Amino acid sequence: SYPKDKDSYEGESWVEFDTTPCKLALHHGGNQDIGKDAPELVFEVENLAATREAFLKKGIPLTEIKEISPNELEAKGTDPEGNHFVLVQFKK
Repeated sequence: SYPKDKDSYEGESWVEFDTTPCKLALHHGGNQDIGKDAPELVFEVENLAATREAFLKKGIPLTEIKEISPNELEAKGTDPEGNHFVLVQFKK
């Protein structure tokens, strides 16, 4: 979990819960515009380039891979029902 050892998470803009075998990350931001600022599901993958290529081969469009921080790459997509998702890879 992140941040660790907090009595209150009020005021935190990013919080992660280790729910094993996945992590749930909650964060705030945006203008609360319905649709535009809808929640995104974020999936961490081992190899973003290979995962993106597999999605594209199945006809699921994704954005180009973008480096959003020195340690994180992402590609965004939308499922057939209009839900937004993000694939991320953390550099080691």
